[in-house]
Amino acid sequence: MRPSLRILATLLLAATTVILAAGPVAAHTGFDSSDPEDGSTVDQPIDVITLVFTGEAEPTGDGFRILDPTGAVRRPTHVTSTDGSTWTLRFDPALAGGTVGVRWTVKGPDTHPMDGSFSFTVTAPSPAGEEQEGKVGADSGAAPSAADDAPGGSATQTGVGLDTFLATDDSPTVAAQRVGAAARVVTVIGTLIGVGALIFAAAVLRGHHRDVSHVAGARHQWSGGLTSVA
Repeated sequence: MRPSLRILATLLLAATTVILAAGPVAAHTGFDSSDPEDGSTVDQPIDVITLVFTGEAEPTGDGFRILDPTGAVRRPTHVTSTDGSTWTLRFDPALAGGTVGVRWTVKGPDTHPMDGSFSFTVTAPSPAGEEQEGKVGADSGAAPSAADDAPGGSATQTGVGLDTFLATDDSPTVAAQRVGAAARVVTVIGTLIGVGALIFAAAVLRGHHRDVSHVAGARHQWSGGLTSVA
């Protein structure tokens, strides 16, 4: 095989690798599912809520919070995870007597924070004589530890509307997530431009070393400028 064809084959393989890698590069930890599910209705008091993410997620900021049917904002009594992607929130007393809102704020391995919310309804009435003031567990913004089993305290806030509690569109963490995704796209584009320049040099200039070196130098300037933006 002639040297120019070997160069072209190598560069085509590199371009294919970059394109296939673009998906994982742009991917990030996201919300996968919950139990109870968003919008669901359950007929038994809920003392455990499970959140599943698509990758490792570490609670940050406010971590995990819920709005109970009385309008009180509560933190879980216990927060635990065995793999960093599935988080179990326990509540004492259990949640009952209406609609429950759930808010979460986590960060993935790329350190970009993200947040979200969902709600479900518990048709079972609150136990007679039991106050609906929640208990505040250990700091749910930290990784699980033995401290998560400490006794809880009182609800942190009352009188918050469900729509207000669930609203996340104006959250700065969402903006940060979007900026991070855009930066990763720019990085991939810069890499593709650089590989394309080398393919052009090998295919059109037919391996003339001086011309190839010139295009390769321009490639580093283009891709370097784009990746510096990211």
